Amino acid sequence: VQATIYVEDLAAGEVNRAHTFRKGFGGKGQLVARAACTLVPASATVVQFIGGADGELVCCALDRLGIPHSDVGTALETRTCTTVIATRPAAAHRETELIGPAPPTTSDEVIAFRASMSALFELDHVRGLAIVGTCPESACHPLRPDSRLRALLLCG
Repeated sequence: VQATIYVEDLAAGEVNRAHTFRKGFGGKGQLVARAACTLVPASATVVQFIGGADGELVCCALDRLGIPHSDVGTALETRTCTTVIATRPAAAHRETELIGPAPPTTSDEVIAFRASMSALFELDHVRGLAIVGTCPESACHPLRPDSRLRALLLCG
């Protein structure tokens, strides 16, 4: 989940009152899928770990945009990354990013994630794979051993 908070000015150690707040998806795989599906509708499928109310928010946003997704439900809430942006002209380009912790996954969730990937590879129209973001090493090790994968995007 990507939360964006807009403030007039950003002052560390002070109360910073927001004038605008937005919440939606913002994971690397989701954004790559959005770009692909903008060019060719339904041309990409996101395989992702999703949990809780924030995970539902992500799925609803992807659905509204017509972005196919294969979701693996998790016991814990999907993580939130928050960007705070100062909008006053003198504070231009002043941003702070707060990255929430990625929740741990269970062995059953990892098995389900791998099954979702395998099922997509069995489809005739799947011709590519983009690996982006972060992911538990146990879920993605055979593809990329450095565990920097979060979502798999399978492009058709």
